[in-house]
Amino acid sequence: GAGAAPAADGSVFDPDLLLCTPAVDTAGAPGGGAWRTEAPRAAVGEGPVELGLLPPDGADPTAVTLTVRTPADDLHTLETDTVPGEWTHVRYPEEGGAELTPGVYTALWSDTTTGTPLTCDGFEV
Repeated sequence: GAGAAPAADGSVFDPDLLLCTPAVDTAGAPGGGAWRTEAPRAAVGEGPVELGLLPPDGADPTAVTLTVRTPADDLHTLETDTVPGEWTHVRYPEEGGAELTPGVYTALWSDTTTGTPLTCDGFEV
């Protein structure tokens, strides 16, 4: 079930720094903030984009929720499962041919069960 919306913590992706500010507090995350992400590093022309998550080797397999905040502050959530030490990829938006509004998108990964933030990333359109 959905807990509190993780992106409500106010973290926003900064495409110049390639990180989210303020940084997501990952103190409670399994693996202690060692989760790695993939997202487009150049401005995207059109979607969908591929977003990736790599759990640390020691983490338990876990269901994760990806919350994408659009430039208009709409929140979209996707859920997927992860395997420790293996990349998991999701496509956003899921529907083919969806228009991506120009601007900055923030992608926040969290533990589906606990709502604990794992890591934050983003991309620019």
